[in-house]
Amino acid sequence: MKTSLFKSVRTLLVCLVMAASAMPAAAQTQNNVQEKGEEQKEPVLKVAEKMPEFPGGMSACLQYLSDNIRYPADAAKQKIEGRVLVTFIINKDGSVSDAEVLRPFHPSLDLEALRVVLSMPNWKPGYQRGHTVRVRFTVPVTFRLSKKYNY
Repeated sequence: MKTSLFKSVRTLLVCLVMAASAMPAAAQTQNNVQEKGEEQKEPVLKVAEKMPEFPGGMSACLQYLSDNIRYPADAAKQKIEGRVLVTFIINKDGSVSDAEVLRPFHPSLDLEALRVVLSMPNWKPGYQRGHTVRVRFTVPVTFRLSKKYNY
């Protein structure tokens, strides 16, 4: 009985020593990951004192989307029309990142909406208390087939 108890205690001690020696390395790795994440990801605001602006304003943004959308062939053949809501971040340098479909409509239309949003030129960044900030922005991407084409 003493032998099995001794083996159990010894096994427990070995496990504890191994776990304790692994902790500093795991903690260091976690700290490095957090530091890199913090460098890349600053807070994202939903509203800023001065919101980001597409060059030329919102009407120019909608025109850009309209001019650059390539209607997916499968959706055109099925005569699918609709609106996809896309959300994205305008970074401190005005670039667009982290685009995702907020309200999907059809898989190929969703992908095309993401493609065109990610291809947008840099925006004028948002400002909060005199500093550029990252701001989440949402735009509707509307897909309408032109009546002059016979699909």
